[in-house]
Amino acid sequence: MDDLLTNIKANLKVLLVIDTDYIMENHEANNDGPDSPDQVGGKSLRVIYSGARSAKSGNEDADLSLRAKKEDHITFRAISCSGNSDDAVILYKIKHKEGTKVFSNFITDIEEIGEAAVPDPDTREGQGPLQGVHGELDFTSQEAIIKRVGTEILSVRFAVYTLNDAGNKQILYGYFEWNAKIIVEK
Repeated sequence: MDDLLTNIKANLKVLLVIDTDYIMENHEANNDGPDSPDQVGGKSLRVIYSGARSAKSGNEDADLSLRAKKEDHITFRAISCSGNSDDAVILYKIKHKEGTKVFSNFITDIEEIGEAAVPDPDTREGQGPLQGVHGELDFTSQEAIIKRVGTEILSVRFAVYTLNDAGNKQILYGYFEWNAKIIVEK
């Protein structure tokens, strides 16, 4: 039975929680385009994951060390600390930077949910609990397949948007890159 379970492919989910306040306090606006992002360090984000066979680091750390197997599937998503409601983040590209090429090429997936659960804007304070209604939402991710064990440095690129002074539109602040060190073991 144990041999059977070890052959099942895992679906690893990685959520990057980007500290947009930290980025805007420590990095100038960068509108040079998505191919010229500014480098940010590990203090700019936290990594939360699920689905790993086991992990040595991650979950509130900026490096990620996973136990995974060939053909396991990995999905990266990103969000700001405000849940993209104030400042927002869009993860737009992940690619090999150095080390062993552990992953297949990452692809962008846009999932359209026609009847996603969203807060009812007509629910007001004092009128009971916040109610949910259905609305159309799009969710994006970067996805790949684990092809081999090893250590890979990934270029993880994301755009940061900030709320304008009127509070009704998120405008581009800049393009940024974080180098993720990921160790995939047998």
